Amino acid sequence: MAEEYQIPRSERELSKFFERERKRNVVYLQGRYHLSYEDAEDVYQDSCLALFKNIQDGKLVSLTAKLSTYFTQICVFQTLKKIRDVKEMDSLDYGQYDTDKVNELLGLDGGFSVGQQQMMEDIVKNLPEPCNKILWDFYYEKLSMAEIAPRVGFNGPDSVKAKKSQCMGKLKARFDQQTKEEFYGGEE
Repeated sequence: MAEEYQIPRSERELSKFFERERKRNVVYLQGRYHLSYEDAEDVYQDSCLALFKNIQDGKLVSLTAKLSTYFTQICVFQTLKKIRDVKEMDSLDYGQYDTDKVNELLGLDGGFSVGQQQMMEDIVKNLPEPCNKILWDFYYEKLSMAEIAPRVGFNGPDSVKAKKSQCMGKLKARFDQQTKEEFYGGEE
């Protein structure tokens, strides 16, 4: 019979586990999958949430491997998902596609009512950092990627551009959700 490993049940134990695993997994993801530090941190955070949710929802009841091994596999899965999502977004050619559409969505073309423009501004402001700063600086302040990079702590404009593509996905999802809630009361 395989050895069974302990699953942390308290938030304190889980927090300690996450702190022990942070550096090891972030460095691993950066080296193995060539992620930027910011992307590796995002994946790490998503993986922490996934593990916590699995434990809370009762999906993880026993382990036949160390928790660190299981957690690293969650990190790998989240990384592959992120890479796949970025490739799908790149295939949409967001560099050319999004500017006019987002200007329209943000009300910068005069096509939105004041209420709709306020709703979009609120969505942008309430996105997690650095998405809120990147989108605000780019679309409202009209700053270049090179100007935005130091403001959000990124190494260069290419990192900002990649993150902006991800942020556009978050913006669209929140806009769609809020629009659905506003017009359909949250039901389809």
